[in-house]
Amino acid sequence: MKKLGWRSWLLLLVGGFGYQVLNGSAFLINSYYSLFENGLGLTHVQVGACMTMVGIVTTFGYLFGGLLGDIFKTKTLMIVSHVGCAACLFYMTTLPSYHALLVLEFLLGFFAIGTYWGAMTRFIKSLGEKEVEGKLYGFFYGCTGLSGTVIGFIVAAMVAKSGNVMGLQLLLTTFASVNLLSALVILIFYKGYQTTEVDETDKFKFKYVIDVIKMPEIWLVGGITFCAEMIYSVMAYFSPMLEQDFAVSAAIITVVVTIRVHFVRLITSPTSGVIIDKLKSPLKVMNIVLWMSVIIVGIITVMPWTPTFAWIAIIALILM
Repeated sequence: MKKLGWRSWLLLLVGGFGYQVLNGSAFLINSYYSLFENGLGLTHVQVGACMTMVGIVTTFGYLFGGLLGDIFKTKTLMIVSHVGCAACLFYMTTLPSYHALLVLEFLLGFFAIGTYWGAMTRFIKSLGEKEVEGKLYGFFYGCTGLSGTVIGFIVAAMVAKSGNVMGLQLLLTTFASVNLLSALVILIFYKGYQTTEVDETDKFKFKYVIDVIKMPEIWLVGGITFCAEMIYSVMAYFSPMLEQDFAVSAAIITVVVTIRVHFVRLITSPTSGVIIDKLKSPLKVMNIVLWMSVIIVGIITVMPWTPTFAWIAIIALILM
């Protein structure tokens, strides 16, 4: 890591924090389901529709984000993404109507994935030489878990003192402010990729999409990923379940969400790598954790949904 100067370290740190609030901005309604439901007076169907809107936009955003990265400068895309997300979040603090919220969720998905994802990968690679690329990504994603944990616990304290509406507004303002700070640091300190500097083999081509679609292995991996992601998506609905059936307060739910989404990553990311190396098979690890998830879902399904069992439900959610 001697090859990295202070500017690279700063950008990795700020970039990690920025990635967490930017990517998290699109999926805030998934993570803080109850806060949005109560703060904006939404029904379960309306919250689900907003989550679906983000899912549709990000599906295409992941697919074609690389194409935008070839057309525009990395620095420009990252700044536009952060500022765009911040603007959406600040507007959301006015507690807009449901239909306005759908538009905002569309824009958040576009800025968080469509304009940002391809640029972000080049941003990381440009901060050091190829032989330290793995460490660059490792430190970057470590910062994302740290930032999510810190911000999440701050938000939990805000919700405990302010209630649902004010707590939601403080949550949105915090994420928007960190987005703007990240954009400012990138504007001042980042001197990385221009579009002309990108290697020809690193450019997006539609031919790559066709080549990948023809691979049977990709469909198998896609199916496994779909099933695993389904479990993760369903966990968004645990927040209203904890509140309505187990009588857990909004503040405690916010803490649980922070641990589930962010803090767990600090432990599982490095640990899973060690376990995979020891078992010499990522498939074995995937098999184990997916079966564990099935067992936990089964326990939650048959257990009594009463306040007496609230802590069991919380522990099961974090384990899953």
